[in-house]
Amino acid sequence: MQNKQFYEELNEKSIEIILNLKPNEKYDKSAVNELQSLRDKVKKAISFLPDAEKKIVELRYFRNLNKDAISTQLGRNREEIGNVLGNAIKSIKRNLKEAKTDIPAQGFKKPDEPKMVPSQSPGTVSRWSVIVILMIFMVIFAFTFWVVYLFVTNITKPEVLNQLGTTFNNLGSHVQFEGNKTAKKTVRSVPANRLRISGSTSLLALSKKWKNAFILDYPKYKVSLIQSDSDSGIKALITGDVEVANSSRPVSHQDQKKANQNGIELVENRVALDALVIAVNAANPVKDLSLEDLEKIFNGEVQNWQDISSFNKPLAPVIREKGSGTNDFVLSRILQNTDFPGEPIRKKSNKEIFDFISQSEGAIAFINSNNFPWGNKKIKYMKIKTYPDSVPVAPFIGHKLNENAVRYGDYPLAHYLYLITAVDQSESISDFIGWVLSKKGQNIVKKAGLLPVRTDEE
Repeated sequence: MQNKQFYEELNEKSIEIILNLKPNEKYDKSAVNELQSLRDKVKKAISFLPDAEKKIVELRYFRNLNKDAISTQLGRNREEIGNVLGNAIKSIKRNLKEAKTDIPAQGFKKPDEPKMVPSQSPGTVSRWSVIVILMIFMVIFAFTFWVVYLFVTNITKPEVLNQLGTTFNNLGSHVQFEGNKTAKKTVRSVPANRLRISGSTSLLALSKKWKNAFILDYPKYKVSLIQSDSDSGIKALITGDVEVANSSRPVSHQDQKKANQNGIELVENRVALDALVIAVNAANPVKDLSLEDLEKIFNGEVQNWQDISSFNKPLAPVIREKGSGTNDFVLSRILQNTDFPGEPIRKKSNKEIFDFISQSEGAIAFINSNNFPWGNKKIKYMKIKTYPDSVPVAPFIGHKLNENAVRYGDYPLAHYLYLITAVDQSESISDFIGWVLSKKGQNIVKKAGLLPVRTDEE
């Protein structure tokens, strides 16, 4: 009996330790990421509990009440509270064991997407491999014969040989494995000193700072920066039109599938931490919202602020245009991977969003922290609660990101920003990514108002 009680208390304490983890910068960062991921999964598992169990678990772990205090508050005996907690912990463990890789982790940890392995019938690879090898030998033989012939006939002018070399390179660059459509790859000839970057507006200002500082350290590279959005940047990377894609969302299963079909594999390089900020009109008296409130707002379940507060104004949610990685984060984190309902109000730029909020008292929008319009007194930000009964957390302290809350998950809308590249990187890409993650590159992240993924000690 004593052993049973001991293990029950140990189970309960282990959940408490995980949920109240407050790592500091002395902790190993890989361990922090793993523990953070586990904490987020535990929180998600709690959300699946029946309401009666969830209420007691939230009082125990999110308000840090002991069994006696919970018993007094709910008017139920202590033994009954203990039994409910025990059953809830078992359910949490069961949910964790049965959890798939699509459990959201508050934007901090995304499980690796499965690699797409194209299906092939027996003998397909070997047959087409033989054909490709024969083609290569034929090209080499033809080229060698032609060069020998030119020398024999004294036609050795440099411009002629240069033209032959160009012809040979172009011929080789168009060899494709037509027998395996999912592995088709077209090799593009890109100068070794060229580096093209495109993608999310969330990273645009930071990328400009990186570009200007990077070319001072690496003057041999020519860096061009193209403004678009996360989806467009990743598509351009897959088609070979850019070498680096800025993204405010991780690589999706669909992205990886398209990349595999083009013969490449994508990799996420986490380069900064950001916070999604919920912005409203300054005349709105509401000070904080829970994730549950936000879900009801952006899925169209509530139409008036009065449905979730005392503010009697029609709700006017406004979102970014399609292709925005910020939209994708909201769909994943807030709307549980469902789409925005109907035809939502969409704006092409942050300026248009700010103009709309300034003119509409019922407006609400989501923006990235470094885009918050501090000079616009008609706009304010909301504090956010993970659960309706939890403590609201602000994304900012003063005009700076609330670093501890964002870094360790207390602010529930924190997320990474990424530079997406191909696994097989050229020297220019490797140099750029390595420089961005160096002390100098990460200091620029900090000066830009975002949080570096690496601390000064690393």
